[in-house]
Amino acid sequence: MKLNYKSENYDYYRSMIITDLTVIMIDIFFLTLQVVLFMQKLKDILDQSKECKGKYELVPLSGNETNKIADVLVGMYNAANIELDEHVDAN
Repeated sequence: MKLNYKSENYDYYRSMIITDLTVIMIDIFFLTLQVVLFMQKLKDILDQSKECKGKYELVPLSGNETNKIADVLVGMYNAANIELDEHVDAN
């Protein structure tokens, strides 16, 4: 079926598409909110643990960011080296 702005069903299908997109956007919002709340709760739990406090890095990953964990690890390594170099230079 071909739809154009003169079609009698155009407004119906347009409203259905808009409704579907709205539902998808709301679902994405709540999923994102759930992830943020989960990360906050996990951080709270890890920070309260004597074995874990200060010894972890939470790195959220998505399907499109396959190299993100490597970037974080390299950044942490570089930051540790800079801190060590500054400490050595100060003495």
